[in-house]
Amino acid sequence: MTHFRKLMDPGKFIQPWELPPSGALVTITRIEKSAPDEEDKKKKSLQLCYFKTAGADVEAPRPYRVPALVMQAIAIIYGNDYEGWIGKEITLIPGKCARGAEIEDCIRIVLDANQDGKLKKYIKSKQLSISMWMVKI
Repeated sequence: MTHFRKLMDPGKFIQPWELPPSGALVTITRIEKSAPDEEDKKKKSLQLCYFKTAGADVEAPRPYRVPALVMQAIAIIYGNDYEGWIGKEITLIPGKCARGAEIEDCIRIVLDANQDGKLKKYIKSKQLSISMWMVKI
């Protein structure tokens, strides 16, 4: 099934409907902080994750705009030094997220929680909902 939004201008960042339903395994190539949009002074800077898909030799043309909660999940597995995330793999998968009272399309990540059990222990220690991240346990 081809999502109707694929007919629209994709914008600056990768969009959920561009991913296969089963997700896409990607390798992080760089993490950057973008400058706030000059037109909207209220907006903060964004964390951008550039990547290449499995088997590709070149970086994808648009980055993944990484929410703070996802950055936290990656840090639990791969450490707080984001420069150390370069070369690490994550799976991007289309999903649904709550934004206020609305449910909207979003990109979730799949991390392997069995890596030293770090993510599973963290979720349990903070009494967080495991549905915050897509997690393979």
